[in-house]
Amino acid sequence: MSLYPKKYPLFRLQPSHLFWVRAKVGGRGISPISVRLLVDTGSSFTIVPPRVITNIGCDLDSAPRRYRITTGSGKISAPVVRVPWFNCIGKTVRDFELVAYDVPPGLRVDGLLGMDFLDRFGVTIAIADRQIQ
Repeated sequence: MSLYPKKYPLFRLQPSHLFWVRAKVGGRGISPISVRLLVDTGSSFTIVPPRVITNIGCDLDSAPRRYRITTGSGKISAPVVRVPWFNCIGKTVRDFELVAYDVPPGLRVDGLLGMDFLDRFGVTIAIADRQIQ
């Protein structure tokens, strides 16, 4: 293990003060799908669009449970699906739970990178340097 963990770029959503990162979601024997995820320390869960989950071969209709999520427009219920693998900032998690939900198109990202992922790896966000590790 390196004493100096690799740093990954944070991309700014112009003209806001929000940042996003690149991630990939993969299925078994299916090409991974790249997504842009807003780094959201206020989100408990990592969220991707339902189409991403179905395109990697996972079935939303057989999701074992649903989460009630509070959004800007109210409370919704969204399926939770365990995907074969999820990769972001150089970290791969097998059998990672994702919430299937379409974030508002005005955000200009595909979903949210939530605390379930960030906390798991003790991620450090350096806003001034626009880096995450």
